[in-house]
Amino acid sequence: MEEKQTIEELQKKLELVVLNEDARRTIITHHLKSPLNIINVNVERMLYDLKENERKMQKLREAHPHNEEIQKATTELAFQIRRYTTLIQTGVQLGSDIIEGIASESASKEELQKGWQKTKPIKRTGKIIEAHNHLIISRNLGLSFQYNKNDSEKEVSMNQYAFAATLSNTLSNAVKYAIDGSVIKLVSHFDSSKERYVFEIENMVNRPINVKDVLRKIRDGYTAEEIEDRAFFESNQGIGLESVINILGKLGGEYELSSGDSFRLREEDSKGMKRKTYGIITPEQHVPPLPSFYFKASIPIKE
Repeated sequence: MEEKQTIEELQKKLELVVLNEDARRTIITHHLKSPLNIINVNVERMLYDLKENERKMQKLREAHPHNEEIQKATTELAFQIRRYTTLIQTGVQLGSDIIEGIASESASKEELQKGWQKTKPIKRTGKIIEAHNHLIISRNLGLSFQYNKNDSEKEVSMNQYAFAATLSNTLSNAVKYAIDGSVIKLVSHFDSSKERYVFEIENMVNRPINVKDVLRKIRDGYTAEEIEDRAFFESNQGIGLESVINILGKLGGEYELSSGDSFRLREEDSKGMKRKTYGIITPEQHVPPLPSFYFKASIPIKE
C-alpha cells in the first residue's frame, strides 16, 4: 500500500515538474517576444518617418535637377535608409522566428494541431528567405528558390507559426554550414493527395554527414565527451535542426534527411518551375563539387 502511494506521489511530482517546465517556457517566450514587438512597432514608425523624408528629398531633387551635389547626397541617403531599415526588419523577423520555434517546440501536440490560420505558404516562404538574405550575402552564398508558378497565390490552412519556425530554423542551419561561394537549393510544392506543403533544402558541405549519428544526437542527446570537445559546434547539425524535428513530430508532419556525394535536387527534376534567386550567384560556379546535406519537411495543411 505504501509502495503504491509512493509511486502515485512521484507521478504527481513528475507531472508538476512537467507543468512547471511548460509554464516556464511560456513565460520565457512571452518575455522574449515583448521587446521584439516593441522594436517592431518602433521600426514601423521609423519607416513611416523615413518615407516622409524620402518624399522631401525627391521634391528637393526635382527642385534642383542640375545640382549634382544635391542629387548625389539625396540618392546616397535614400539608399542608406533602405539598407538599414531592411537590416533592422530582418533582425526582428529572425528573432521572432526563433522565438516561435521555442514556443512551438514547448507546445503540446494538441496545441500545435489546432488554431490553424489561412496562409499562402509560397509567399510566406519567400518572405522568410528575404529575412535571411543579408546573412546569405555575408557568407558569400547564393540561394535558388523554385516552386510551381500556379501555387504562388494558393491559400491553405496551417499552423503558420510552427511552419515559419520550421523553415526558418532549417534555412538558418543551411546558411550556417554551407560552403562559402556555394548555392543553397530550396524547392517547395504542394502534395494535395497527402494534404501537405513540402519544402526541400540542400546545401554543400565539406564532407558527407553521418545521418545516423545526427539522429542519435537529436534523439538521445550528446555524450559528455562530445560536449567537452565541442564537436557539436563543428558538425552540420545544430539546435535548429533538433527543434525542427521535434516540431514536425508534434505537428504530425514528416521529415527526411540524407547526405551524399551528389545533390538530390537536380535541375532536370525542377523543369517548368518558377525560380527566384537570392544572395550571390555567379554565372559559373568555381566551387569544386562537394558532398551535400539534404533536408525535406512535409507540413500538414487543409485546403
